Amino acid sequence: TQGELIVKEARANLSMWNPLKDLLIKVCILSSAGCGPWSEPLLLTSQDLIGGQRQPLYGTSWVPVVLGILTALVTAVALALILLRKRRKETRFGQAFGSVVGGDPVVHFRAVRSFNREVPELIEVTLDSIGISDELKTKLKDVLIQEQQFTLGRMLGKGEFGSVREGQLKMPDGCLQKVAVKMLKADIFTSNDIEEFLKEAAYMKEFDHPHITKLIGVSLRNRPKGRLPIPMVVLPFMKHGDLHSFLLMSRIGENPFSLPLQTLLKFMIHIASGMEYLSSKNFIHR
Repeated sequence: TQGELIVKEARANLSMWNPLKDLLIKVCILSSAGCGPWSEPLLLTSQDLIGGQRQPLYGTSWVPVVLGILTALVTAVALALILLRKRRKETRFGQAFGSVVGGDPVVHFRAVRSFNREVPELIEVTLDSIGISDELKTKLKDVLIQEQQFTLGRMLGKGEFGSVREGQLKMPDGCLQKVAVKMLKADIFTSNDIEEFLKEAAYMKEFDHPHITKLIGVSLRNRPKGRLPIPMVVLPFMKHGDLHSFLLMSRIGENPFSLPLQTLLKFMIHIASGMEYLSSKNFIHR
């Protein structure tokens, strides 16, 4: 059955409704100009008599869907920002100090031990092909690293004869260690250049001092068509760069920061200590 009910308030008495039947309701505004547009139909069942919720006849609520999409987007953006910020912190100059001891910041650095591994037959053949001395091959034998053990990343710096790139070295336990890879530029070196480059690495292998960078290993990057391989020296990754650049950034960088006089004096003492050690090894630092 159909019927009309005209009310002057925002509520209506549905006492004429038979609770054993469903009721379909549509509402409009009635004025002197006539009847306005009708609302969407609303279905009332017998359960509404005991406090049940009213249900729209058509469609479902879109609010939960929109909230779910917004939540996913906010989460994705937050994760991306966290990863980006972490990446920048690893590569930008900034706070390089650990815990404060006696009111004086302490610089922390621990050299990584050399990488000892069995020498693959492929690398032995490569060393023989470039004609380096047997003495040099013997010195480098226990620090040779397979090229497949690490991957090269972005450029950290470059000079006239070579460059330094970020790398990831796969350790024996399967973990990845961030390293710096120093390598000669391609197509500008000879066999003598390679031997001199590797001799420097062989000297570094013998260094064992807290203020001298410790050699991790040496590798050769094979190239096709019988071309000479590219020698690479693997060193610890210093996320704040070399000391000279760090001191410059502390004064003229985008975010300058002050260094205590005691810390600068420690830098000087550490440099002098390292240079004294190199002198004792008859090694000239240029």
